[in-house]
Order: sequence, then structure tokens, then C-alpha cells
Amino acid sequence: MRNENIAQTGSIGEAIVLQYLQETGEYNRVSLSENAYDMHKDISASIHGSMRPLKVEVKTRTVIRKYFAMPLEKSQWYKADNADKLYFISNPTSPDETVRIYEATPDCYSVVSGFGPRKIDTRMYDLGKMKVVKTIEDPEIIGRLYELSVSSYKQ
Repeated sequence: MRNENIAQTGSIGEAIVLQYLQETGEYNRVSLSENAYDMHKDISASIHGSMRPLKVEVKTRTVIRKYFAMPLEKSQWYKADNADKLYFISNPTSPDETVRIYEATPDCYSVVSGFGPRKIDTRMYDLGKMKVVKTIEDPEIIGRLYELSVSSYKQ
């Protein structure tokens, strides 16, 4: 059940970013990866006027308030490092919290050693160094993400 919920929140996050990229008008040929286990991207897109495809990675995570950051476990660093664009979706910890899309930059994180119950190295992507590109207030999306959340920070 836990892994299924994580996969579903990831799919919702990818759909949110896909819609955002389509709405901006800056990109064409925006599409989800055809392979759910693609190690290089979640979404493909091209900037208008360019034929070069961009690799877009999306991570749906709960904000770790202690660090004011989005966590990313070591097993996901490769995907983040090899993406042309990296977006984080904030997973709400309460039903009245908005969802935000953050665009990360390569230098917006620090590494915390021994984080969480598994005591693993974790990147913390600083919310203050990322750009909020969209806020989502749709109660249906918020409610679904909240319902699926497996976070211990959930209220």
C-alpha cells in the first residue's frame, strides 16, 4: 500500500508539472515518459525554436520544516543530476495547505548525513533558493495528495 501511494503521488505530481509546462507556452512536444521506470526523465519537452529535447524530472515530496527544504534520498540523486529541469511538488501535510511547484537549480541543496529513520544521506533542496512557479489551490488535487501521503509529518 505504501509504495502504491508513493507511485500515485508521483503520478499526480508529474501530471501537475506536465500541465504547467503546457500552459507556459514556452515548450512544445511536452509529454510524459513512456516508460514508468525511465532512469533519465519523467517528462520530455522542447523549448520553442529548439529541436533538442529536455529531460524533466519531477519529485513530489513533503516539506521538511526543520530544514525548510524538500528531501531527496541518495537513490534519486542520479535522476536529479541528469535532468535538464528539476521540479518539486509540495505534498500537503494538512487538507487546507496549498500545493506548490518549485523549480530547483543545481546549487540549491545541502546534504544532511544520517537523515530519517533509515539514517541515510539526504539532499535538502532549500525552498528559499528554489523558484515557486505555480501555486495550486484546487481542493480536489490537494485532498487527493493529502489522502495518499505516507509522511509522518502529516497532520
